[in-house]
Amino acid sequence: MNPVARAVAKQKLLGAVMDMRINIFQLDHGTACESDVATMDIIITAVLVALREETQSVDARMMLAAKHVIEQCFARGCIWHKDDTVTIDNALAIALKRWPNFSPYQANIAIKFAMGAQHG
Repeated sequence: MNPVARAVAKQKLLGAVMDMRINIFQLDHGTACESDVATMDIIITAVLVALREETQSVDARMMLAAKHVIEQCFARGCIWHKDDTVTIDNALAIALKRWPNFSPYQANIAIKFAMGAQHG
């Protein structure tokens, strides 16, 4: 992918993550939110994969906590609990902070893994 296309794709991704941060605060407790949870899972999984060398970092541990929250949400049929909002928002903030610093290779591998985990 050429550098301009990569930059455009990165900005779109970061914009989508920012939109998701806003959306989670608008979800009511008990709302069915399958597509939102699936999107959050892809983002969180991708960042966790990219942080695989930093498993003990604060960011990685917070992302892992968010991954557990997402798994719990899937287990209850993608029904949103307001108590999950702050954990997920923190994870999305980490995604916004860390994603621009990942190399194109890291980002590509992370997204491919996350998409495969989501659909596999």
